[in-house]
Amino acid sequence: MQNKKSLKNAVGKKVGQAIYVHRSAVDHLQTSAKDKLSLALQRVPEDFQWSVLKISGQNDQTFSFLDYQDFSAVAFPELRASLLVNLTEESAKLRKYSDANPPILHRKELLLAPDHPLRDDFAKLTQSLESKGLFKNMANKGTRRIWMETLAEAGLTVEGPHIVQSGLISEESAKTSADDMNGLEKNIVERHKTAITRATLSAPMYLLFTSGLIRHDRTVLDYGCGQGDDIRALQSDGFTVEGWDPHYRPDPSTLKKSQVTNLGFVLNVIEDPEERAEALKRAFSLTELCLAVSVMLYGKADLSGARPYRDGYLTSRQTFQKYYTQAELRDFIVSILNVEPLAVGQGIFLVFRDELEEQRYLLRRQIGFKGREYRSVPKPSAPKKGTPNNPNDKLNKTTIRDLAAEIRAFGRQPDISELPKSLVTKLSRAKQGLQYAANQAIAEIGHKELEEIVATRTEDLSLHFAMHAFSQRRSYGSFPPELRRDIRAFFGSHKRAQDSGQALLYSIGNQDLLLEDAETAAAAGIGHLEQGRFQFPTDRLQELSVRLRGFVALAERLAGDLSETTLLRIHITSRKLTALTYADFETSFLPRLMTRVKVEFDTFDVSIIDHSADNDVRLLYLKSRYMKETDPRQAAQKAFDQEVLDLNTLNFCNEGPSFREFAQTLLKAGVRIPS
Repeated sequence: MQNKKSLKNAVGKKVGQAIYVHRSAVDHLQTSAKDKLSLALQRVPEDFQWSVLKISGQNDQTFSFLDYQDFSAVAFPELRASLLVNLTEESAKLRKYSDANPPILHRKELLLAPDHPLRDDFAKLTQSLESKGLFKNMANKGTRRIWMETLAEAGLTVEGPHIVQSGLISEESAKTSADDMNGLEKNIVERHKTAITRATLSAPMYLLFTSGLIRHDRTVLDYGCGQGDDIRALQSDGFTVEGWDPHYRPDPSTLKKSQVTNLGFVLNVIEDPEERAEALKRAFSLTELCLAVSVMLYGKADLSGARPYRDGYLTSRQTFQKYYTQAELRDFIVSILNVEPLAVGQGIFLVFRDELEEQRYLLRRQIGFKGREYRSVPKPSAPKKGTPNNPNDKLNKTTIRDLAAEIRAFGRQPDISELPKSLVTKLSRAKQGLQYAANQAIAEIGHKELEEIVATRTEDLSLHFAMHAFSQRRSYGSFPPELRRDIRAFFGSHKRAQDSGQALLYSIGNQDLLLEDAETAAAAGIGHLEQGRFQFPTDRLQELSVRLRGFVALAERLAGDLSETTLLRIHITSRKLTALTYADFETSFLPRLMTRVKVEFDTFDVSIIDHSADNDVRLLYLKSRYMKETDPRQAAQKAFDQEVLDLNTLNFCNEGPSFREFAQTLLKAGVRIPS
């Protein structure tokens, strides 16, 4: 009798020797299994979101933590990732699954506890499909593609947690009338409702503008412009911009070739995959220089109230949204356009039609725009006393100072074509050649400062060529004239520039060298190094060694621009980078983590994790580690951090204590957080 009762109340789905249990039911496991599980959980990162536990082997020494979709929202949850923990080998291996055809889960009710409120509903769904014979010959039905084909052959389709047909299966899905289902097929998806009103430029337009791709002498097309807020903002500043939208601006005369095209958040609202591909092709066909493609990514989306529809989701407002991963968007662009795009942001890629313009952009991004943002131009040296002015010298001090500023920016003597028109005019009026003026400007700068500038520019260019090693376009003739001048000035030849970049690339992969650089940076007060992980403020990136900057540059090739995040964490030994964004970092003693972006070099995966939910409070502890000595708030922050450390009851390794543990400890000790 006891055995029968135990069997009836058993928890878990048995497959061979393995047992699968939902996270909510792990308390129903035997005590011995729970003890081993507690050991395995110590090897699971806090940010790994698992929902199912798999216990493998007779001795229960191997645990797999499986990240499945929400059981309550999806009829057959898809497996997104798994973390295999082996207690015997003391190892943990992460595997991520493709969005194209992932494994799926059947009979999900078996994973739940007997008293779970949804278990009976899930069991009814399984019984309905069993009665139709769909669970026969299951050997090849474990992935989404084959299972969906099986359902389609039976005249069934998935709608969120339900299976529907002309004669509906579940009681809840029976509420959906045949007219409603037919309406979906008649395409009542209301795409125009996704267009929002903006007070500022959209993310892709802002990026095009700030990177110098949108200029007054260029034409811009906003393909799928919605209500046209980007157009009005740019036109008000004198830019030549046209927009087309099938609902708000359907005039076909605006669909003409432009130098820069923006396809902003259009692909993700088109429910027809063929039409989606055609929109991308058409936008690119109208582009002469550069196309920006942007979509919504998983991790930034609120899917509450949405239900699966085709390869995306249908919202309560009858709008469609397809969410992408960074890698999926890149692969889609390559498959349709047969052009390698550049990741420039989360969910934003640039596709260049003009090769020279692509090289100019890469150079500006690597050593131009970013470099000038982070490095203030040094003040010119005071003229040496006792040096008489040449009475025939008609160049005034302002002209010399302006030319010196240009030489500082280039790190070399610029060509006349590279100088601002106003400066060229001044030099022409002075009736002096560029070489003579440059000599005086170099004397103004001084030999020591010039050597430092040249060394920095050489490093920057080496980094550019290290990143360029991943490109298929390596011919010297493909470079813009200004880059060819840089090559001659700093390396002497294209071959030496390539060799320098290759050597740097190899050194970026050298963990010992990276660790040395991180130790040097941490000793200089730039961030914190702990157990092979170096974390530092994003806005101090340019103060780091070229190797550490190269590590970040490699991550940005996959994830796009990370300069708007708060902290960057380089995982030297595990070959990944995490970008963290905190709320109120400047003013709060305990900034709250809002989002993190993880870039894994071994798998080329980019993950975006949203921590803004009320039940997912994570704080940045010991913030003074990431503040400059000159920051007027650092003293107060350091005093608070020391007061917390003096409690000697909290462990701040890795992510530090949980919010609850931290708050309870401070409350018990009577430590107050400064306002």
